[in-house]
Amino acid sequence: MKNIFWLIIVGTLLYSIHNAEAVEVMVMQYNEQVRIVLSKEKCDKGEGFKAVAQRIDQEVMLACWTPKGKLIHIQWEGGDFSEFDVNRFYPVEI
Repeated sequence: MKNIFWLIIVGTLLYSIHNAEAVEVMVMQYNEQVRIVLSKEKCDKGEGFKAVAQRIDQEVMLACWTPKGKLIHIQWEGGDFSEFDVNRFYPVEI
């Protein structure tokens, strides 16, 4: 089940990034059902970079993220925001 979830993450990111080079993202396992992925691609709306929360049932929520000291500030598309310690994220190359 976790392999399918990882394939969803990779597929979504590859779809949104239009080059064949290796891409490094930052990932945080929020809980058993949700991962948050931070990219280095500029956000279309607002400031910062693209982020996505991905659930195991293939639901996604788009966001923009910005660093705020030792915190990652995530502005979700619905208007809510979250802040997480930067140390909760780990790099992944896809």
